[in-house]
Amino acid sequence: MGTYMTAEELLQQYRLGERDFRGIKLKGVFLRDQCLRDIDLSCADLRGASLMGVDFRGANLRRADFTGAFLILAQLNQADLTQANLTNAFLILANLQQCCLAQANLTQANLTRANLSRVSGLPEGLLSGAVSASNNLPQKMRMSTLDAVSKKLSDRVISSFLYATKPSKILPEGVFKFSVRL
Repeated sequence: MGTYMTAEELLQQYRLGERDFRGIKLKGVFLRDQCLRDIDLSCADLRGASLMGVDFRGANLRRADFTGAFLILAQLNQADLTQANLTNAFLILANLQQCCLAQANLTQANLTRANLSRVSGLPEGLLSGAVSASNNLPQKMRMSTLDAVSKKLSDRVISSFLYATKPSKILPEGVFKFSVRL
């Protein structure tokens, strides 16, 4: 059973040189634009966390739960996301270059303009309903994955999400839940 920790406690321990935060509970935490390179957050609970712009380069994120997390503009280069749960996560403009996504669950994840170049273990079968437009997919997956995704989603839905969203509910920490107008 993991330990609960606040964002401030995590950052303080990280600054003191601690990198092992396996199984930590950080559900709904707000850690915008923080540097957490080479951190071990394997099996961590990060559901609904606001991690926009966080630098996770080289991090161990195996089996971490990022369900509904905001990873917009996150740096995930060379991170290990093996078996991570990224269901409904927002990875818009995230850099996942050279990361491992073996057995990761990307169901309904928003990968709009994410950099997926040289990703290993990208789970084609687990991209179910993922939003994926103008991103840099590995060559062998570009056509089959984008064709499957484009059958489910149109450019109008993506542009509606990006440009014509309206706040429908204010959540804790100033996070907004958006509804898409078509």
